[in-house]
Amino acid sequence: AAGAALAEGCCRYVATGAPLPPGADAVAKQEACDASGDLIKLPALAPGADVRAAGCDWAAGDELAAAGRPLTAADVAILAASGRESVDAVRRPRVRVFSSGEEVWTPAKGPFDASKHVRDANRAGLAALLAPHAEVSDGGVLP
Repeated sequence: AAGAALAEGCCRYVATGAPLPPGADAVAKQEACDASGDLIKLPALAPGADVRAAGCDWAAGDELAAAGRPLTAADVAILAASGRESVDAVRRPRVRVFSSGEEVWTPAKGPFDASKHVRDANRAGLAALLAPHAEVSDGGVLP
């Protein structure tokens, strides 16, 4: 329990997520209250308002973060809230993308000549395709 029992008609400050004191049956959000000295005006509250039972966010056996996909910020937050200090994870693959061929044009080759050059679109497109799934680095054009 969270301290002494709460008398009827009284209120007490409780931090977010902390257990309610015995006798408390509702939670008033601080921003909805008006405090003046020792007097606190509360909004009208129905029994059970903003009260969450311990463990009500998920049940035993619930999947909190799906395996086989990148962890998101939301996954990390819910895993931390569940008490997990660490999880097994796999690093995203590292990929270096190259182009090859004498015909592949780069600005270092001087002005583009359509009769003997092709623009290096495949390397850029492949890097963009891989970026959501891997750490991509540009390997340039091989000699």
